[in-house]
Amino acid sequence: WQPTPQHLQEICDMLVISRNPLDPRYGDASAAVEHQMNNPEFVMHLAFILARLGPESLGDDVRQLAGLVLKKSVAANFRTFPPEIQAYVRGDMLVALGDVNSQEVRRTAGIAITTIASRTELSQWPELMPHLLGMLDAQNQPTVEG
Repeated sequence: WQPTPQHLQEICDMLVISRNPLDPRYGDASAAVEHQMNNPEFVMHLAFILARLGPESLGDDVRQLAGLVLKKSVAANFRTFPPEIQAYVRGDMLVALGDVNSQEVRRTAGIAITTIASRTELSQWPELMPHLLGMLDAQNQPTVEG
């Protein structure tokens, strides 16, 4: 799955605006984010933003916000998402956990992973434990910290 550039940009803009209560568009952007949290496609975009957009594309603070919104959505809705959406989100959280550029992104991914794991059976995420154990053997410090 790949987001359309236009839709991805709209969501990134919405997140940037919703970070600044002094922005006159803040109320609308925050309401839009809240409204979209039940939308599985929106959640996939959030996962993509956290895991796949690097510092050259978007600030870590916005990526972190995407992850926190994702975590809130997962806490309320994960079991209702179709299996392919769940699988996509789980996969991107493992990618974000190994982010070499940002400790904040890794921490946020860890929070989301904990939330997902608490909402599902570990048998539904068989790649989680091997991935985590493999990260402990990594040669670079950010991956081990993830």
